[in-house]
Amino acid sequence: MAQVLLLTAGVLICLATADSVIRTLVVPRGATSRIASGISAAVFGAFRFVARRTSTNEARDRVLAPAAPLVIVVWLFSWLVLFMIGFTLILMVTGQLMFGDAWHEAGSSLLTLGFAWSGRVQLSTVDFVAAATGPVIIGLLIGFLPALYTSYNRRERMVTVMHARASEPNWGPEVLARQALLGSLDELPGFWHEWEHWAADVSESHSSYPILIGLRSTKARRNWAVALLAAMDAAALQLAVAPQLPPGSARMMLRQGMACFADLAA
Repeated sequence: MAQVLLLTAGVLICLATADSVIRTLVVPRGATSRIASGISAAVFGAFRFVARRTSTNEARDRVLAPAAPLVIVVWLFSWLVLFMIGFTLILMVTGQLMFGDAWHEAGSSLLTLGFAWSGRVQLSTVDFVAAATGPVIIGLLIGFLPALYTSYNRRERMVTVMHARASEPNWGPEVLARQALLGSLDELPGFWHEWEHWAADVSESHSSYPILIGLRSTKARRNWAVALLAAMDAAALQLAVAPQLPPGSARMMLRQGMACFADLAA
């Protein structure tokens, strides 16, 4: 009976971990994973606990900046450890091994080192599956990072543009004031069009990969959500006080910005 429970526990741990890897790294729709979500909540919670005890915005930003990248690293190590535990329990039952020997062989196979193979034919299938699992997880994570940082760079490009138009931290009325001072109010429809597409891109990418929400901008006084809010404030202000300007682009940008915030809040 005990062996059946151990085998069942090992298989369930491996399946739950594989489900977490697939949902987090493969499924492009922000599918929730309790393992990945729990790790994210624990890491971000620890960093926020420290950040709340800082006195300046710059210090708080320095504390929080490594949180999201560290979450990704902890995901990898947690998945590998969980697979090691699962394969250890399976090897204990199928090979009649003690925990230490099974752990040794599971780690050797999972990391494809092969130094602890017991030579038992009945364990070969488990060893082969474990040996394939480690490289697959690492390969998926390596493939995940370029997509993640490509979306991050697209997001930050427009945030950097907003610095020249709305100072930092960004302020919506500053956008209209600077355009008016430069005599370039006729450029606003193109500006709203860019931000409408940017908001749609952020909504899709950050919903698919929620860890992007935690990746902070390169400067303490720069923030993508504040930049979008400033653009929306400027669009709303134009609609309220400058009806002679073309309203269509500003209104559509405002609607897309609200949809972006609603999607990410959900």
